[in-house]
Amino acid sequence: MPSKTDETLKVLRDAVKGLTFESESSAPVKAFLWPTGEGTPGPPTADALREREKLAGDVAIAEAVGSEAVDDFFAPMAREQDWHGPDEKEAAARFRALTDLLKKDLSDLRVFRAGEIDIDAFVIGRTPRGDLAGVRTRLTET
Repeated sequence: MPSKTDETLKVLRDAVKGLTFESESSAPVKAFLWPTGEGTPGPPTADALREREKLAGDVAIAEAVGSEAVDDFFAPMAREQDWHGPDEKEAAARFRALTDLLKKDLSDLRVFRAGEIDIDAFVIGRTPRGDLAGVRTRLTET
């Protein structure tokens, strides 16, 4: 029988399969789960991200907190445009579903942006078991 951890990761992977985040470049959206064990207190932190991803101490990390931050992060991808064809409309609907899934299944949501120009972006929350989970992608902003 799969564990809750396995189920969480499977649901996230299914939700992001084939999704790409468009900035000045295109990058896949990937699901992750970082087991931390039951009883691990508090929300995800920039320090935990820096340690987990082995980011240098001088890499700037911006943090936005809460469901609204998640909405704002995904808004450019989730918004349907008049010029969208069927594929773009489907992708926008999938980004809206992903946003809802993250807000429903994870607590203490945070959006982290690590770096400048070439940015590693993470939407991280805590699972009911206490693990950290979410999605990541890469942005290019000049």
